[in-house]
Amino acid sequence: MTYCAALRLKEGMIFASDTRTNAGVDHIST
Repeated sequence: MTYCAALRLKEGMIFASDTRTNAGVDHIST
C-alpha cells in the first residue's frame, strides 16, 4: 500500500514536470 502511494506521488510529480519536458513521461513509459 505504501509503495503504491509512493509510486502515485512520484507519477504526480513527473506529470507536473511533464509541462516543462517530456523526459518524465518518456521515462515512465519504459
